[in-house]
Amino acid sequence: MKTRRALQLTFILAILALTPHNNSHLANASAGSSVVANRPLLVLSAPFNHTGWTKARTITLDNTLGESNLTDYQAKLNITFSLAMEPDFRDLRFVDNTNSLLPYWIDSEADGSYATLYVRVPFIPSHASTNLTMYYGNPYATPASDGQATFDLFDDFEYTDNPSNHGWVQVHPATSNATTDTSHHRTGSRSLFTKGSDTPGANEKVRALAKYDLPIRNDLILEGYFYHNSTNNMIERISLQTNNNATTYTIGASTPDGVSGSIPRADSEYYWRQSQTCCGSATGISFKPNQWNSFKLVKTLNSIQGFLLDLPVGPAITDRTQVSQVFIGGDNATTGVGAQPWWFDNIRVRKYTLVEPTAHLESERPAGPSESALFTVPSGTNKQVEVGRTLSTLNLTLTLNSTRPVELLVTRLSTSPVGTPSSLSPLGVFFKIAANQTVDARIRLYYTQSEAQAVDQNTLAPYTYKSNTEQWVPLESVSRDTAARWVEGTVHHFSLFGVFSQLVSHAVPATTCWYCAWWLWAGVGTAGAAGTGVFYRRNRRSISRPTSINNSGLN
Repeated sequence: MKTRRALQLTFILAILALTPHNNSHLANASAGSSVVANRPLLVLSAPFNHTGWTKARTITLDNTLGESNLTDYQAKLNITFSLAMEPDFRDLRFVDNTNSLLPYWIDSEADGSYATLYVRVPFIPSHASTNLTMYYGNPYATPASDGQATFDLFDDFEYTDNPSNHGWVQVHPATSNATTDTSHHRTGSRSLFTKGSDTPGANEKVRALAKYDLPIRNDLILEGYFYHNSTNNMIERISLQTNNNATTYTIGASTPDGVSGSIPRADSEYYWRQSQTCCGSATGISFKPNQWNSFKLVKTLNSIQGFLLDLPVGPAITDRTQVSQVFIGGDNATTGVGAQPWWFDNIRVRKYTLVEPTAHLESERPAGPSESALFTVPSGTNKQVEVGRTLSTLNLTLTLNSTRPVELLVTRLSTSPVGTPSSLSPLGVFFKIAANQTVDARIRLYYTQSEAQAVDQNTLAPYTYKSNTEQWVPLESVSRDTAARWVEGTVHHFSLFGVFSQLVSHAVPATTCWYCAWWLWAGVGTAGAAGTGVFYRRNRRSISRPTSINNSGLN
């Protein structure tokens, strides 16, 4: 049997008894702090203008089994990718029944597959349901994921100055404060780096971060992610403590302080747990070095319980005190070896409820004054899609060559989401095409005499918008027939399209024989369409999942 005084890397929920609560240090926090606490009730934004968003779904949050009203509650949603969405889910927006925009934060996502996120909902009544609307289908939307606005406390450590400038207080003396670091990061480019003593047996704290004060409460969930790069001499731990610093619940690696003898396999293979009401024991949850691991500490009115990798590490411990502080950092070690470093990211506090509301997503529908239709085109040469038979307001014909079936989402837009240049006269027809692979195609648009009254039909041409240059450019091999009233051109990937006329001196010439240009590329187009295509878009990531459907992008 042996006893090891282990250097502690501690995660603590400190419980307030009679000590007055003081948040005076928050006044010194920088304006750019990533941490938010003492958040008042959510201040709703102005009504959301969904112009540019083409699709919507109603989300019902069912709280019929809930015994309590939920205010500013972080509702968890699992979103499955839709062809109309941006692959990285940057175009998601959520509104409540007053059409007020709601903050949300994406916890995890796989491009073109799924996203897990939290939405901050102002009010969900007990024994009832409330509805949200999710908008998407805007390739020009910028990312809106915002942990600060979503959670009661949030820190992703995306700053280079001292964490003490962001609401954290250094409680214990240390050789140096905990810092943000670029070695490992779950999101963004930085995380929090903490480390105990570099010297075996030294009674010091090398990188100890202390506390963050919270409003006094007795029900919350503290969660986040940690990373460690070794199982050798891993003597860190995550703990809950009471107001008198008596350890109530501990998760860690190696042998905890105060336990007589080592815990079998806990210092070489498994994490361990220890509670004040019971002895320490191995959790059976294996070490997971060199990757980000989740943790969660749940404090209810009557209990505390810990989780690693979404698995409970032991039974809930009875505790009726109130939470007032969050602690992260190293502690002292009087004997034993030096500690391995740990990194932390996406630390957050959200509200706890015994029965979480369940989310039900209704079917996709148009977001507003736009129309859409989904088409499946079989493989082959010169395959035509008569869009106008489905969308009567968009008399459009597509001709494709592909060695694999193609899925197309065609959307008629009431206006251009990116505006129009002053040198062009719009016909008033705008549409977006998304596809699950890259194909070359011929696009022909028919127009009416009334639509063409204000434009020069002899200079009409189809254009596509290139986001990398923020310019409308004409399609290749433009051809037109003013008697039959159509214009057409060749594209190599789908995007946002419009039809414009131009000054005669700048008119786009029509080819005398467009079939020459058409069949030149048609013969080789199938080779480019054979693989899973990735449409190109500024700041877009490719989708590696071969069975997923990509949203068409813009150059």
